[in-house]
This record gives sequence, structure tokens and C-alpha cells, in this order.
Amino acid sequence: MGLIMVLASSLTLAACQNNNHEKAPKKSSLPATYFSSANSESTQNQKQQIAINNFVSSLKKNYKKLFKVSYDEGTDTAKLVPISKDLKQIIKLSNQNNSEGIKAWDSFVSGLQKTSANVAKQTKDKNFKINMTDYSNQDKVLYSVQNGKVLTNAYK
Repeated sequence: MGLIMVLASSLTLAACQNNNHEKAPKKSSLPATYFSSANSESTQNQKQQIAINNFVSSLKKNYKKLFKVSYDEGTDTAKLVPISKDLKQIIKLSNQNNSEGIKAWDSFVSGLQKTSANVAKQTKDKNFKINMTDYSNQDKVLYSVQNGKVLTNAYK
């Protein structure tokens, strides 16, 4: 609604400042759907961002013993940095190609894959990604998932 008011005020001001001193047009020459669809899309994007922020808050709360969680709105990516001793041990074993470590890793990341699919479905944000990094090198992505599809799995 605020966007419509600003645009309407701008159109009225421009018409009043016309050199011919004509009255502002009673109706905009733009189609009525121009304002409502722009406003609707903006509202939808806001709702989607609120849903993502709520999800990230939930991740931080529910995974606080496993990960340090951060969110980059620019890339639409949640970054999970392992902090749990058990998860760090799983990563160490997987790095050594240990079959038990890899089995534990697969079991763990399958939950993240399901979470990603649920988030995409609930928020309607197909671009939202979850990246889990190496605890000792946060630039190294060990596992990445988007819309329930695995993009990166360091141990596959």
C-alpha cells in the first residue's frame, strides 16, 4: 500500500508541475494490475523472507549443540559450522575414509536433505541452500543441499 501511495503522489506532483498547469489525470494511464501485482509480489517476497528467517532461527535453536549457524541473505544460504565433538569425530573419520565414519555421515546428512526439501516446500523458496562446512576450514563446503537436492557431498 505504501508503494502505491508514493507512486500516486509522484504522478500527481508531476502533473501539477506541468508547464500547462493541467490538472492531474483522474486515472493513471497504467493498468490497475500494475500496482497490485507489484505490491503483491513485494508482499510475497517479504513473507518468504520472514519464513526463511524463522527457519534460520529454528536451526540456531535446535542445532545449537551441533553447529554455529549463520545466514547470508545475499546468497540465500544457511551456513552450518560443526561444533559438536561427535560431529567433528565423524568428519575426521570420514576424512580418513573410515567406513563407520562415512556411514554415520550419510545418516546425518540425510536429515539435512529432508530438512532442505521441507523448507523449500514450506517457504516456496527454491533457491535457499544449506551448506555445512569443515570445522577447521570454514571455506571448505563438505555438504550442500538445495530444495532437497544434494549439490555437494565430500564423502560420496
